[in-house]
Amino acid sequence: MCGLTHRRYGHSARPSLLHVLCPSCGARADARKASEDPDVVLVGDLSPGWNLADWNVTCQRCPFRLPQLAYADLPPLFYRIDRAGVELWAWNRDHLVFLEAYLSSRDVSDHPLRWLGAYVKGEWKEKGRRGRLAAVIREHLTADAAP
Repeated sequence: MCGLTHRRYGHSARPSLLHVLCPSCGARADARKASEDPDVVLVGDLSPGWNLADWNVTCQRCPFRLPQLAYADLPPLFYRIDRAGVELWAWNRDHLVFLEAYLSSRDVSDHPLRWLGAYVKGEWKEKGRRGRLAAVIREHLTADAAP
């Protein structure tokens, strides 16, 4: 799994819903943090549930279920795009939508994940790469939306 660390203060954060790769069929699976309120978008390491092994994985395509996992034991993230030697990843579909808007230089000030804008990897933001990565994300989102 990918970790997201606030380098200056040593704090970490991640969404309470992650999209992971189903170990059984390879489809998108939901990994939800059971100790967090379903309306909570981001969970920080100051949350009492941060270190609980309470992630529940549910596949969206097959009957695969896996309860009570620690974060470190979750399957790999579903949204991983490797282009031209750059690996772009997203915690979930909403994060991928946010990254597309951010890399396309659209206003993300009202996006629920705007806080993660400070942590967009530098190589993703490099001039000449931003637009190409945004286009790749758009293709991926279009394909992901198809039945």
